[in-house]
Amino acid sequence: MDFEKNMKNNFISWFCILLNIAVLSCEAPKKDPSEKNNQVEHIDSFESALPHGSSLGDTEMSDEDKLKLAEAVGKKAELIKLETLNQIIETDTSGWCLYQFWNLDCTNCLEINRYLNQLTRNQEFNSKLEIRYVNTKNLHPDQVNAYIRENEIVEEVYTISTTKLDDWATQIDQQWNGDLPALLLINNKDGSRLFYQQAFSMEELQAILGTLTL
Repeated sequence: MDFEKNMKNNFISWFCILLNIAVLSCEAPKKDPSEKNNQVEHIDSFESALPHGSSLGDTEMSDEDKLKLAEAVGKKAELIKLETLNQIIETDTSGWCLYQFWNLDCTNCLEINRYLNQLTRNQEFNSKLEIRYVNTKNLHPDQVNAYIRENEIVEEVYTISTTKLDDWATQIDQQWNGDLPALLLINNKDGSRLFYQQAFSMEELQAILGTLTL
């Protein structure tokens, strides 16, 4: 009799426990299905607020930098096709002309640009040799123009419209593999043509130019 009574009490106790668990489960707060969507929208909104979408690199020029660029002395790069550049090179009749191939990622190129810019301050030298700068990367035109004008480059500056230098380097010179720095000296009056694929010091550059009949 006592055994049956204990079994009955145990059964009632377990039943009450299970009942309480069921009640608590029903009362648990349900998550708002829109909550996840709100989080996604927040992330998308944050990424869209970054420069160029979700990328933090290559940020656009600030208004202050654009104002400085507008007030600077110098030219803007002219975007041209390779065919146009070849026409300019082959038909130029001004005597000796130097074409400096460069881009912003080439430190040695920028050094040569600086040397040439210093040499052009010599009026006698500048009147006898035409200098043209050829930017080989059709990327970040604002940064290129900022560099040109901040360094007060007043000679012609071209940007080739293709970004694949290896595809057209041999059209400038058969021995050019596309590496920079690269410098072309040409005189269509007497058919002279010199090509250099190397870095230069100021003294080396002066020595090369000194051999020319200017």
